[in-house]
Amino acid sequence: RSWLGDVPGIWLDFAGLCRSVIIAHNIFPYSKGLAGEMALRGVTMDMVKDCPPGLLVTNPRTGKKVRVFFIKEEYHVGLMALTEIEITKRRNVAKKLIDHFKRDTLEDGVTINPHKNMNQAEVATKRSDGLKLVANSLYGTLGTKSNNGDMHCAASVTSFSRHYIGQVSEAAQKKGAYLLGGDTDSVFAAFIGDKDGNHRYATTLEAERAAQDILVPEFNTMFPYPVKLDFEKTMKYFVATAKKRYIFWFCLKGEKPRLSFKGSEMVRRDSLEFTRKTMDTFIRILQELPPRELSPEEDAVWVKERKAKAVEHIREAARILLTGQLS
Repeated sequence: RSWLGDVPGIWLDFAGLCRSVIIAHNIFPYSKGLAGEMALRGVTMDMVKDCPPGLLVTNPRTGKKVRVFFIKEEYHVGLMALTEIEITKRRNVAKKLIDHFKRDTLEDGVTINPHKNMNQAEVATKRSDGLKLVANSLYGTLGTKSNNGDMHCAASVTSFSRHYIGQVSEAAQKKGAYLLGGDTDSVFAAFIGDKDGNHRYATTLEAERAAQDILVPEFNTMFPYPVKLDFEKTMKYFVATAKKRYIFWFCLKGEKPRLSFKGSEMVRRDSLEFTRKTMDTFIRILQELPPRELSPEEDAVWVKERKAKAVEHIREAARILLTGQLS
């Protein structure tokens, strides 16, 4: 849903959701058991974790739909969970090195950082990005016909992930949130307040503080370690043009608001240069923020002026196309 109301939207994002789910639920082919057959492996119900919510898989031996379970870590730790844990440890070291070499001052905020070295920070950044890529790609191997491939495991990761996203959506709505939508591992919501007027965060600063100090800590109590929800950003004038295509003003304390495009023609590498530039200017005209707080009457005039300018811009682009003035 698009959201042009005064109340800002909040972007809540799970940190590495798929890899966190693999670790939290010990998901791997050799730690898997199907209902009705676990006794053959000497596995009892007290030895397994909760099954993926709402998921039934096909038993390849019987053809029946059954539940799938994963053994607890104290009995067997899956290789993929072990790998994800090790990669996460190494990436955390890389991120500490980035901060160590990149920051201008030490922790006191006054003393100049004698270790600042942008070349070393770049090396650590590349290492962190590489480890992140490997960690995220392990989930994809579950859906392949390899030794580590298992569609039951892949479906289990998806089931748990969707369940946790649904939990956040429900919890947000109970606090009077208007759901704008979501992504693979995110939830977007505007907290307009419940019927008693609670949980209404009318400014970006209020929304950011509430998300960091109240909402995220409370929501995180619902998830097993290391599944973790983070506050990503606050948004003004959120426009969803299609699935995974968003336009909004990115707002964060201490930073100047900036217009952000996600998945739209302005940032897609397969877009024509003319299309990208035309759409970029068009959106920036419509999304231009007024120089000050406007009254309802002034706001109506401002919107009318934006619309007229945007229409004129599109007409000029069409004229260029019709006259063949493109290389």
